[in-house]
Amino acid sequence: AKNLELGIFPKLAGLDVETTGTTSLAAEFKGTTYNPFGSATLTATGSIAGATFDSLNGVFRFKDYMIDVVSLIVAREISDKKYSASIEGLIPLKALFAESKESLTDNEQLKLKISLDEANLSLLPNMSKLVAFGVGDLNGSVDVTGTAAHPQLNGQISLVDGTVKIKNMKSLIEHINISTLFKGERFDVENFSCNIGDGLFT
Repeated sequence: AKNLELGIFPKLAGLDVETTGTTSLAAEFKGTTYNPFGSATLTATGSIAGATFDSLNGVFRFKDYMIDVVSLIVAREISDKKYSASIEGLIPLKALFAESKESLTDNEQLKLKISLDEANLSLLPNMSKLVAFGVGDLNGSVDVTGTAAHPQLNGQISLVDGTVKIKNMKSLIEHINISTLFKGERFDVENFSCNIGDGLFT
């Protein structure tokens, strides 16, 4: 499939998400309808929920009712520098359709890792029309387990000495330092501080 409207996928999933752009998909499946296996590659460009990206590239394998996300990388090039976030891991089909509190074995649960080590606050203007520009590298990763209806997040994300300019706001938000921890169903802000003009926010 070539140059399909990217919005077709959230619509097929029953999701109301603002999506623009196009996508191309190549897939091969073998076996039987009761036990199929195969692989697929996906490329796309556009925006999802207001977040614009230059490229989205995914490589997937499917076997034993398990989607193996070999790699899924979303990237944006700004001022000749490329920033990206990535996802890899396993998505059992049972985890996608399980009830909210349904108990599943470890092998039936999500096992995904989201990495932000190549992400930067420069991406913020592509995600929000309120942001004029942003500077600062994000670090860290989050492991996703559980089910789609009841995910568990564990990991940490941090930012050191970032800067953000909000449109129609005279002062910059500078020296942004953030340290966060994800603990299953709990999200801890260990530290969040910044300067706004001559003021300090902690």
